[in-house]
Amino acid sequence: MDDYYIDNWNELKPRKNLSDWSTFEPWLYWQTQFEWIDCNNEIAEQDVIAFRDDVIISHQDGSRTFKDAVRFNICRVANIKDGKAYLEIIHSEGEEPYENEEHIYRSIKWLSRYGIQRWPREHSPTERVSVEQQAQGDKIKRERETNKNKTQSSGGGGQCSSAFNSKQKRKKKTQSKFYSASVKGSNRPLKP
Repeated sequence: MDDYYIDNWNELKPRKNLSDWSTFEPWLYWQTQFEWIDCNNEIAEQDVIAFRDDVIISHQDGSRTFKDAVRFNICRVANIKDGKAYLEIIHSEGEEPYENEEHIYRSIKWLSRYGIQRWPREHSPTERVSVEQQAQGDKIKRERETNKNKTQSSGGGGQCSSAFNSKQKRKKKTQSKFYSASVKGSNRPLKP
C-alpha cells in the first residue's frame, strides 16, 4: 500500500513521485523551450533555476491551508548565504503566482524538495533545443491559450477569478517586503 495514500477527504489516491515533473502542466511547456539540467541542490549565484513551490493560504479565522507544489517559478539566484537562496522571480504561474521581479528567499534544502532544474552555465539555454522540441512547445502553447480562452468565455470563474487575482496582487504589492519572510505556522512543521 506504499503506492497509495488517504487524502483529506478519506479517498484513496495514488502516491505521486514528487521528483517527476512530467505531468506538471507548466513544466510540459517550459521544458520544451530551454535545455534544463537537473541540479538538485547544486546551485550557484546567477543561475537561472526552475522549481515548484508550496502555497500557504491564511484565512480570516486564523487557520491556514497548505497546497504542496502548486506554484511553478523560474528565478535568478541573486545570492546564496547561510543555506538560503535569495531569488528574483523571472516567471511564475500556477496557484497564486508571483509578480515578475518580485524577490523571495528559500532554504536550499526546501527548494530541492521537489527538484530543481537550471539553465546550462557554459552555453545558451536554447542552443541545443531541437526543432521537434520547439514544435512541441508551440503546440502546448496553443493548447494552453485555448484552455485559458475557454475558461474565460464559459463564465466558469474566468473573469471573477481574474478580478479576484488582481485584487490579491494589489494587496500583496502593498504588503510586500523586498524579500518575503519565511513561512511559519503552529499546525505544520517548520520548513528546514
